[in-house]
Amino acid sequence: MSARANLVDLAEYRTPEEQKQAVLAKVGDLSELTVLGDLVIVSLYVKPNRSKGGILFADKTVEEDRYQSKCGLVLQVGPTAFKYDGPYVWGKWTDADGIDHHATPPKVGDWVMFRAADGWDQDIKGIACRMVHSDLIKAIVTGPSVFY
Repeated sequence: MSARANLVDLAEYRTPEEQKQAVLAKVGDLSELTVLGDLVIVSLYVKPNRSKGGILFADKTVEEDRYQSKCGLVLQVGPTAFKYDGPYVWGKWTDADGIDHHATPPKVGDWVMFRAADGWDQDIKGIACRMVHSDLIKAIVTGPSVFY
């Protein structure tokens, strides 16, 4: 199935959890692919092809998610991703009260947020994906509904 057809197919899923399960099932085992360095492979979230009011969107509108998506599902994490220990340390910060905080880095199956222009577009097993440097991933989110 082509990436275009897969985008349209993924738009049929009404909830992010349904889409997550469909993507993980379609990509299956990724052992023949090893992402290097600090790169993270994310599949792009595709908004449902119907509005909440039931309006059906054209396939062309659905295809725009390939370029405009700012949320994705982590499929693979490189060996040095989220391990930068310079002045910017992922997941560690001190708040205004001087309290230190630590966050767990994203893992396979997490939804993450990034800028729509970041990353390198790839089709992996027919699924629209991006390879994004880990420092360009800005947040872990409970799901795409945070944005859409």
